[in-house]
Amino acid sequence: MARTSSILMFFLSSFALTETAPHYRHVTTDDAQEQIKIWLVKYGYLRHSEDVTSLEHINAIANMQSFYKLPITGVVGSEEYFIMQQPRCGFPDMVGKGDAWNAVQVAPRASGRVRRFSINRERQRWSSNFVTYRFINFTSDLPSSQQSEAVEKAAQKWSAVSGLTISKSSSSTADIDLSFNRQTHGDPFSFDGRSGILAHAFFPGGGLGGDIHFDDDEFFTTERINPGAVGTDFTYVTLHELGHSLGLDHSNIPEAVMSTTFVATTADIQLHRDDIAGIQFLYGAPPGGTVVTSGEVDPPAEPICAKVYDAVAATGAALFFFHENRLFQANDAFVSHIQPLSLEVVFPGGPTSVDAAFVSGDSVVTLFKGSTYWKYDLNNLQLDPSTPSSISDFGLSTTSIDAVSNTFGRLSFFKDNLYWTYFSTTGLAGPFSIQGTWSQVTVSSSSPLTSVFYRQSDDRMYFVRGSEYWAYNSQRQLVDSGNFNTVTQNLCRWCQARPGSDSSQLTFAPKVLLTSIVISGLFQSWIITG
Repeated sequence: MARTSSILMFFLSSFALTETAPHYRHVTTDDAQEQIKIWLVKYGYLRHSEDVTSLEHINAIANMQSFYKLPITGVVGSEEYFIMQQPRCGFPDMVGKGDAWNAVQVAPRASGRVRRFSINRERQRWSSNFVTYRFINFTSDLPSSQQSEAVEKAAQKWSAVSGLTISKSSSSTADIDLSFNRQTHGDPFSFDGRSGILAHAFFPGGGLGGDIHFDDDEFFTTERINPGAVGTDFTYVTLHELGHSLGLDHSNIPEAVMSTTFVATTADIQLHRDDIAGIQFLYGAPPGGTVVTSGEVDPPAEPICAKVYDAVAATGAALFFFHENRLFQANDAFVSHIQPLSLEVVFPGGPTSVDAAFVSGDSVVTLFKGSTYWKYDLNNLQLDPSTPSSISDFGLSTTSIDAVSNTFGRLSFFKDNLYWTYFSTTGLAGPFSIQGTWSQVTVSSSSPLTSVFYRQSDDRMYFVRGSEYWAYNSQRQLVDSGNFNTVTQNLCRWCQARPGSDSSQLTFAPKVLLTSIVISGLFQSWIITG
C-alpha cells in the first residue's frame, strides 16, 4: 500500500495456532486451580496480582460464564474448564480501564436491538468502496497461482455480500499489501517461528493500514484440513485477516468467520450472517442486494441495573450494588463490566437481601438486614465468627436501618428522617435531623433513604432515595442532584438506557458488553497450547 510518514491508527490481529489438536492430561486440583487463574488473568478477567481477593475471583469466573453464555454461578465446573482448554484468540475477552488493551461497547440501534458483529473502535473503513490489494511476495509452500486464487476467493466472498469491489493490483498505491515475512519484519510485531503466530493484519488507514502479514515460517496449505492435520489453511486465515483489513473485529458468534476461534473444516468456507451484517454496516449491501442483520437479539435484560437499589457501598474505586438477592461490583481501576452474583454465592450464611451495607478500610464488608448484621472479609469471603449479631452492638435501639455510610472511619446510620454517628472509640451519638444537616435531602418515614455512600474519588457523599439523589462535598455543600441512574451511567459503564423506554429505567444486558473488542496499534494473538 502507499506509505505515509506516520501511522495514525492501526489494528493488528494475529493467529497463533499449533498444528496438532490440544491434548488433555490429568491435573490435580491445585494444578487445575492454577491453570484457571492463569487463564483468567491471560484473557483479561482477573488482574495479575498476588493480592487478588476471593470476590474478584468469583467476579472473574462470572464474567467468563457470561461471555460464553453459560449459567452465571461464579464457580468453575467441567463445562467452564473444558472451554479453558480450547483453541482461542489470545486477545483478552475483557479489558480494564487501565489496561494497555482498548475495549469498545456496542451501541444500541434504534430498533432496540444491538449489533452482534464487531467493527473497529474508530469505525475505520476505506474511504472508497473500491479496494485494491497486491502481493509483495509469495510463500514457497504453495504455487503462487494457488495463493493468488485463495486471496481472490476471499476477496470475492467479502465483495459478494457488500458494496465493496475488491480487486488485485500491481500498483505500489494498492490499499492492501500482502506479504510473507519471518521474525522481525518492519513493524512493531515480530513473528515467532513455526507453530506460533500465523498472520496479522491492520485496520484500514495510511502506512501499514490494511496490510496483511503472513509468517513464512509456517506451512500453509489450500487443502481443507481436519483438526490435528499438518498445515494451516491459508484460505481460511486469509478470509479472516481480510475481514480485519476491511475494518471488522472479532465476533462472539462461534460460527462466524470473524469469531475468536479458528475452525478447520472440510467444507467450503462461507461467511456467516453475522460477518455479512458487519461488512454491510461499514460498506452497505451489494447493488440490488438485501440488507442483512445479524439475527442475534439481546438476551432478556436482567433487572440488576434497577431503578431502585436496596443498598450501595463504596471503597476506593469499587462500588458494590445490592438489588434483591443479587450483588455486583464495578471497579473503574480494573474491569468495567461485572456480572451480577447471587448473595448466597458471595456471602454464604448471610442474608438473601440487604437493607444497608458498608465497607471498612480493612476490606471488611458489613451487611445489615432487619436488626441483624454480618461481617465478611473481602479477601477470602469468610464470615466473621462474631457475627451474625444484633445492631444493638452499635448502640442502636431501632429494629432496622434504612442506610449506612462509612466516611473515614465514621459510621452514619440513617432511619426515617434521623441519623446517628458512630466512632469505635466514642460510641454512638445522636439522633440528629437529616435535613438539619443536609437541608436539601427530603426524607420521611414513608419515603426514607435507600442508600448513602461516600465516594472518595470525587469527594462526594451520595444520598439516594429511590431514583433520586443528592451529592454533597466535604463542606456539606450540595454540588449535584437529580436522577440517580444518571450517576450510575457515569460511574459504571455497564448501565445503558433502552431505546424507546423510560430513560430513567436502566437495564443490564450482559452479552452486549463483550461483543466488541478492538485494538488500535496493539498486538493480538491466537493461541493453542499443545
